[in-house]
Amino acid sequence: MAESGRLSATAYMIEQTDDLDALGFMFGQYKTYQRSVARIEALTQLDFGDLAEFDGFSNEERETGTRIEAEIRGPADIRV
Repeated sequence: MAESGRLSATAYMIEQTDDLDALGFMFGQYKTYQRSVARIEALTQLDFGDLAEFDGFSNEERETGTRIEAEIRGPADIRV
């Protein structure tokens, strides 16, 4: 729940493709991105019900028609 007392949701994706291609079977540090719940649903073919209604990224994407992706380097980068 956000500080306002309203429900909120966030979604994240860890990007591994470039690192795995370059490293083969070795593992390295991967980039983390905050994405919209709606985009994660589309990519995974999963249905999270009404969760996207509580996600600022999903709402902003609906309003602007622009896909949003923000790299997360630390807690201060997370948008609620």
